[in-house]
Amino acid sequence: MTVDLGHDRQVHPSLEEMAALLDGQIQGDERARLMAHLASCPSCYELFSETAAHLEAERERGTGKTPWRKTAPWIIPLAAAAAIAALLLWLPGRTPLAGGRANAGIASLVDNLPADKEMRRLLTDLPADHDWPVSRSAGPPEASPDVSFQLGVLVAELDVALLSGAEEVASERSTRIASLVETLPEGYPLALFFREDGISGRLSAGEDPRTLLRMNRQADEALLDFVDEEPYRIGRWAAASNLAAARRHSEFFDSPGFRRGFAAAQRAENLPPEGRAALQAIERSLKEGRDWLTLQRAFEDLIVAGGGG
Repeated sequence: MTVDLGHDRQVHPSLEEMAALLDGQIQGDERARLMAHLASCPSCYELFSETAAHLEAERERGTGKTPWRKTAPWIIPLAAAAAIAALLLWLPGRTPLAGGRANAGIASLVDNLPADKEMRRLLTDLPADHDWPVSRSAGPPEASPDVSFQLGVLVAELDVALLSGAEEVASERSTRIASLVETLPEGYPLALFFREDGISGRLSAGEDPRTLLRMNRQADEALLDFVDEEPYRIGRWAAASNLAAARRHSEFFDSPGFRRGFAAAQRAENLPPEGRAALQAIERSLKEGRDWLTLQRAFEDLIVAGGGG
């Protein structure tokens, strides 16, 4: 059974169907059809999240009853986040999150960084927007190298902030990521992963940032299907490398993750001239004994150039 909400004459899933979907009673082609609709309809997705929250609340109270009506405006963050994770698995044309292709990439970079008080201070001192304009691309957002690069930088900084327990920085980066993702076609459900239903909301509720690492790395993997992958990966690498240079962390620059990222940046076809100049400065500094201030300045220049500054 479906209902017509009237405002756009589309056929929308009923609340009964949403609850059945969450209970695992709908499978196969019908499940894929419903998930595809939820991925493209913000009003239905809001109801879907609320239904998930009510269902979880009923179970916690031990009633086992399924809520068939929208009875309250609040959302339980854990249930809503679970609903978002389930929906991401079924975004039309997207790759399921189970593959772990990006987890290895971001973890191999970020997990080499020290998660300590000094790193929290460095994160707090970073400029929030890196002097980026909104976008220099006139094409579709998903094909925009500068937006993709910006997202890569912000996701890496968010990962380090979560790992280091820098709550305010993590919340700010999460909100900025959501704002960018919302501009992408079909990006609305993924943006919720970072907003009140996801990382930002759970941080506000007092959850330990470190427990949200897995959520960010799942979202990192999903983002690869929305962005221009090459500049996105280079952005992640540049952000982690910038923090490593600021932290004077020699081991990071000897890691396989750094070497792979540097090789990828050198091969990049859409890096602007200012970015290429920054890469040359990075290479010189690495060969000449790692002048930390020069190295950090070069990575900062690369981040500004790659993000459209």
